[in-house]
Amino acid sequence: MLKNYFKIAFRHLLKNKTNSVVNIFGLAVGMAGFLLITLYCVNELSFNKFFNDHNNIYQVEIANGFYTPAPLGTVIKNNIPGFKKVVRIDNGLGGGKSPIVEVTVDGISKKIKVKDIVFADTTLFDVFSFHVLYGNPATALKDPYSVVLTRSTALSLFGTDNVVGKTIHYVGDRNSQPDMDMTVTAIMEDIPNNSSISFNAVGSYTTLYAVKPSGIDIDEDWGNWMSSTFISFNQNDVSVFTGEVNKLWLEQEKRLGNTPSKIRLIPLDEVHFHNNSIEQLLLILQLIGVFILIIAIINFINLAISKSATRSREIGIRQVVGSRRIELIKQFLSESILISLIAAPVAILIVELSRPFYFRMIGKQISFDFIYQPYSVLIFIAGVIIIGTISGIYPAIVLSAFKPVAVLKGEITKVKRGNSIRHALIVFQFAISIALIICTIIVSKQVNYLKYQDLGFNDKNIIHFNQSKVINKHFDVFKQKLLQNPDILNVARSNVALGRDLPIGLSTEINGVKKSFRATTVDPDFIPTMKIKITEGRPFSWDIKSDKMTTMIVNEAFVKEFMLKPALGAELDLNGKARIIGVMKDFHYTSFHQKVEPAALFWVDWNSEINIHMTNKNVSKTIQYVKNTWDELSPETPFEFEFLDKTYDQLYKSDQRFQSIINGFSILAIILACMGLFGLISQNTNRRTKEIGVRKILGASINSIVFTLTNELLKWVVIANIIAWPLAWFIMNRWLQNFAYHTEMSWWMFVLSGGIALIIALATISSQAIKAAVSNPVESLRQE
Repeated sequence: MLKNYFKIAFRHLLKNKTNSVVNIFGLAVGMAGFLLITLYCVNELSFNKFFNDHNNIYQVEIANGFYTPAPLGTVIKNNIPGFKKVVRIDNGLGGGKSPIVEVTVDGISKKIKVKDIVFADTTLFDVFSFHVLYGNPATALKDPYSVVLTRSTALSLFGTDNVVGKTIHYVGDRNSQPDMDMTVTAIMEDIPNNSSISFNAVGSYTTLYAVKPSGIDIDEDWGNWMSSTFISFNQNDVSVFTGEVNKLWLEQEKRLGNTPSKIRLIPLDEVHFHNNSIEQLLLILQLIGVFILIIAIINFINLAISKSATRSREIGIRQVVGSRRIELIKQFLSESILISLIAAPVAILIVELSRPFYFRMIGKQISFDFIYQPYSVLIFIAGVIIIGTISGIYPAIVLSAFKPVAVLKGEITKVKRGNSIRHALIVFQFAISIALIICTIIVSKQVNYLKYQDLGFNDKNIIHFNQSKVINKHFDVFKQKLLQNPDILNVARSNVALGRDLPIGLSTEINGVKKSFRATTVDPDFIPTMKIKITEGRPFSWDIKSDKMTTMIVNEAFVKEFMLKPALGAELDLNGKARIIGVMKDFHYTSFHQKVEPAALFWVDWNSEINIHMTNKNVSKTIQYVKNTWDELSPETPFEFEFLDKTYDQLYKSDQRFQSIINGFSILAIILACMGLFGLISQNTNRRTKEIGVRKILGASINSIVFTLTNELLKWVVIANIIAWPLAWFIMNRWLQNFAYHTEMSWWMFVLSGGIALIIALATISSQAIKAAVSNPVESLRQE
């Protein structure tokens, strides 16, 4: 019997080719949109979960940040029981952000900048189950001057992957700049892009003990906050351990004279989502995927019901010859499930063909293997059958309820069956589409707000780059030669470029107020180069030697937080006296996600970043001049730079990705809704052919006929606006709360979105309505 149902269903699909293609393609597009969004969400939600024992690994957080003092790991290991392993990963002290690596292959020497080389304890491979291809992970990071390369790094350096035992020459990118030979002890597989721990090579932490980049022993360098600390446990209960760590940390900070911040242990599974809005964005995106699928199903349902008149005679005959209602329901369900099963491989094909565009949209490449896993295939097939059942159950119930006598008399066309449900479905799908248009406008406005809002300093026509060892040694000569170019206005050095967290965390007590603040080091040219406004006092001066090491310039948030009245002349005890000589206007040294926190600048020679402010004329020639000057002094090191405004753009990469995704899938949802609306108006027009002919003979104008055919559907679009506006406001209001500074939602955004939806709907409907209105009434009445 089931075979017979599907055979009849297949014949019906072949008989109604156009309607079948619309249904199949509509469902396939809905499935594909849902799958693509789900793939992205699964990739994001799977962060760090590929590690064995990921449930029992935690990252140490201090004062809402994951950077910790280098000696902390050793202190924990030596003083607190109850854990399995501890591992530290150095993120900068060893100069691995963008170091030079020199290798010799077939007698030819070459130098390459390899970004993101870290240094880690020998327990790295015990805690994290990175796949080691060659070498022994147990001993790979044991000895000083050992390094493990990822496979892609090995290939870029040597042209082959098994290079265990080979030597590289490493030159770090900080002032201390370790300059050393390192031996490759292992090759590991490239790190997946769903890992919060990412690097292209890892050196042994014992190397840092040997070279002492900061000049003192690593375990005594409490001012070095460039390490991340991870702890693995035998079980998940870490509350007692956390209490012991905080007790130890409190004692250590008091011994150093600092005001301690609380230590927290963040589960590795939560690190990617910690202190950000990623989970909320994923929920919004997955809802969009569900809505796209629902819109496709609604289209199927509406088209099936609207075809009731054309199938009424078939239904009547089946009933007369003895078909029971349950058999009719089974027949219609068989048709919808068959359409769904045919749509499924079409959806997979769409997913595969959209890979290049999709990867550009989300800003990275993700694996599609998830779709083809055995359990995923079973879930997918079950889902397809469920979609087919959901799509067909309501039309089956409605169509099977027709009375045979009424059907065979031709009276079924006068029966309004399922209209209320059909209208509700139209309202629902357009409410979702309108809400997505509103979200798209608000997200775009917020991203533009982030990109073009005043930062409190100048980021235009400024390039920055890390100095080499030679440039550091001869910086005055380098600077003097640069300033000979009239298109170079200023040259300044800083510890890091703006657009990154200020690297120094300090705390102090002023007027009974104990607070922490962020700081960085600069030279006296930094403030005029960046055009940071001084509201009180003065900037650092080259002519006042006492400014160096003993003075500081604070921002307005610092003055407010510490209740400094007056601020100028106030002295802070920071393991030595530091006097405030200036107050600068608050500027956004990080993204607008965070509120501007208390911050300070010091004039100390810990600066490795060079910042150059140029005119807006001859920019490419000016950069070439900088490169030529660099090559004269430091030819052994490649010159690489970045525009400061581009650095700031990177802060909003996830927001721009979210904007791109929501834009793309909102357009898809709107297209699906319009496809459904087009199908409905086509069926509605065909059903009312006789009525249109009579109206024209009685003198009705084309405009009045078009209005008659469109006003009912347009009414439902207007109602959809009323539903969509509060829904979109609620979602976007929650999203905007993730930003310390954000745009405001205005009434015009909602009106504009409603207007766009109305125009799209009108354009979709009018094409068929006008075609019907201008047709010859004789043709429509001849059939009667």
